[in-house]
Amino acid sequence: MKNLCLFLIILLPASVHAQTTSSTVFASGGAQLQTPSIQLAVTIGQPLAGDRSSATLLLHQGFQVSSIEAGATATAEFLHLEVYPNPTADKLHITGLKNMHMFKFIWTDQQGREFTVPQTTSEDQVEFDVQSLSMSLYLLRIISAQGNYQIFKILKTK
Repeated sequence: MKNLCLFLIILLPASVHAQTTSSTVFASGGAQLQTPSIQLAVTIGQPLAGDRSSATLLLHQGFQVSSIEAGATATAEFLHLEVYPNPTADKLHITGLKNMHMFKFIWTDQQGREFTVPQTTSEDQVEFDVQSLSMSLYLLRIISAQGNYQIFKILKTK
């Protein structure tokens, strides 16, 4: 009976699975390296993460990351970028980008869903009408024609 209890105590935790998280990380910088036996991902401000596995062993450490979205923080096209007012209740303005129509704007909610926001674009400014959005925190990713991007946290009020 003792052997059976000991056996159950040892095997029961092996069958319990932990909570999972999203495998995409938004970060201002980082890197990812993958070989046939090791996957290593590092983001600025996050602990080291990686997998070590063989035919019989899989070892996890830190955050598990399958892709890293790292945006450049000081490329020339974003040097004069201004996003205001933030927080905002009705309009969000973006200025300081040359050839504004060459940029793509992607809005994401806290669940990671992408959506569009009505916008008015001129050569040197974009105005988003955020009045219909719920009070929440959103991510706005601004992507250049070269693929560089900046991510902004936008707080929608009232």
